[in-house]
Amino acid sequence: MRTFAFTKDGAAIPMTMRLWAMAGLLAGCVLLGAGVSRADVITVTYNAAGVQTPNAASICGSTAGCTVAYETFSYISPGTASTYTSNFSSGTGVASIYSGVYSPIQVNAADQYGGAGGTGNYDVVFGASNTLTIANNQTGGGVNYFGMWISALDAGNQLTFYNGDTLVYTFTSQNLISALGSCANGHAGNAYCGNPASWYADSGELFAFVNFTDTGGTFNKIVFTQNGGGGFETDNHTVAYNRAIDPTATPEPTGIAVMGVGVLGLVLVRRRKAGDAARELRQVPPT
Repeated sequence: MRTFAFTKDGAAIPMTMRLWAMAGLLAGCVLLGAGVSRADVITVTYNAAGVQTPNAASICGSTAGCTVAYETFSYISPGTASTYTSNFSSGTGVASIYSGVYSPIQVNAADQYGGAGGTGNYDVVFGASNTLTIANNQTGGGVNYFGMWISALDAGNQLTFYNGDTLVYTFTSQNLISALGSCANGHAGNAYCGNPASWYADSGELFAFVNFTDTGGTFNKIVFTQNGGGGFETDNHTVAYNRAIDPTATPEPTGIAVMGVGVLGLVLVRRRKAGDAARELRQVPPT
């Protein structure tokens, strides 16, 4: 069963978890048909109003070897392309341990609808679906964190997370709209309304950095879908793999080695005991 939770700044917002879990399970049955859905738990959080970047410390905690990497779309020119390969280089050009293929992709220059910081470019989907396939080149698997700045949020925005062809989780814009509230009164009525990088232009729509954390496994594919009119604008795509929260992770090699030594020691002890017993048996005088 997949569950859904919203938290802000570390404080949980009360929700009817059972209803969300049932809704997620039903959605999985519809999309997967006779397939078996994964038992992942996806926690969805959002950062404070105006924040357009992730908090790397909160993603990795104290886990050693946990790497956070970013795609800012600054290494691709505005326009459309059938594919775009990202090395999640954080704008530095230095490849990270992750790679991703966007297929297809449309990139726009920063404007009132998107572009974190009011500069550079952002990703957008119009009336279709675009797919991001992610590879963790260090583990050979997927990731268990994805974050992004969602801008100009509208009712048609949808995300679906997969591990291979298995559905992990479905996120709709209504999830976020319900949590952040209405923009009926613009930015004056809701701090999340309007583009913080453009003097709160487009104040009739929500802007927020959203985090998706999988505590039941990993995912390696995300489908961005825009249903109906409008666009699905996002920026600062962030990926990470935190081994400490992955229940499917295999034991560390060092742990296996230590365990192997322990098993070997046990075998030697047993052999020694067997040998001692044989010697004692030979020493028993004949009757």
